[in-house]
Amino acid sequence: MRKVFFLFILVVPLVLSACVPGVAPSDKP
Repeated sequence: MRKVFFLFILVVPLVLSACVPGVAPSDKP
């Protein structure tokens, strides 16, 4: 279960950065 939770923590920021421009400033400098 911890692996799923850890993976979830890794995936969430990626989804947020993909949906909301500005979360990942490195994507658009």
